Amino acid sequence: RKSSGYSSSQLWRYTYHVARTNTRHDDSDQSVAQHPGLIDGSTTGKVPNIKLGTAAYTPTGCIKPISATQTRSTASSATISWEPFPGTSNFDVYISTTGIVPNSTTTPTASNITATTYTFYDLNPASGYKAYVRASQGGQHSGWRSVVVSTRLDIAGEGTVLNPYMLRTVGDLNTLDAAVTANYPTQGKHFLLMNDISGLESPIGDGDHWFQGEFDGNGKALNVNIVSYDENTGVFTKLGPGAHIHDLTVTGSLSGYAANTGGIVGYVDATETFDFSPIIIDNCVC
Repeated sequence: RKSSGYSSSQLWRYTYHVARTNTRHDDSDQSVAQHPGLIDGSTTGKVPNIKLGTAAYTPTGCIKPISATQTRSTASSATISWEPFPGTSNFDVYISTTGIVPNSTTTPTASNITATTYTFYDLNPASGYKAYVRASQGGQHSGWRSVVVSTRLDIAGEGTVLNPYMLRTVGDLNTLDAAVTANYPTQGKHFLLMNDISGLESPIGDGDHWFQGEFDGNGKALNVNIVSYDENTGVFTKLGPGAHIHDLTVTGSLSGYAANTGGIVGYVDATETFDFSPIIIDNCVC
């Protein structure tokens, strides 16, 4: 019993093997809680009655933002926004171009930001980064909240359904190849062939990085001259979960001198669809 006036008390019972508690709500019981003697060979002992109270916990100090997301990108910039913890109004941001995870002593990319959005500039096209934001109040700093961001391909369009990446030249296809090989995330991205293109001389992607977006051939043709001594030869080396290739005609010459050669794609592995995203090829001619 910590003090008088409690409306209830807590009885703690201990035994040799177990510890259990029962709550008493007898206002008249202001006695000392006594151990039930000789249970499981234990000895009698006494502890004060106590009452355990609860109250809402309100964190204080500098708390990191609740969440962070990427809201916009160009070929050379990425914008993030975040939901601040209530009561925080100053923030620092950091973007990692080398994979380094910031800590409390890391110099931020930008400091003393009062808005809840920030744009990182001078980034490389079709590249992935990890951005971080933390609260900074009165000389105190919270932990960092991270978000994965990416820049757009250096191709006209935004990769969305309404504004897909528009492929007009073999240079655009080579840009796509370089991006896929560099592990640019294509899942959920949309590509539209704007006209017939000739001159593609290497597959899009490699054995470790594959295409996962929508490639709309738009009824147009790719005239290729592909010769490969690596596995998985086609217009695409390999397709991953979510890939959809359609309405595409492939003409020209395509030769593969290792395992797995196809007119559209060298290799599709059903085990890659573990997330239940189908791989679809339809209305294609080769």
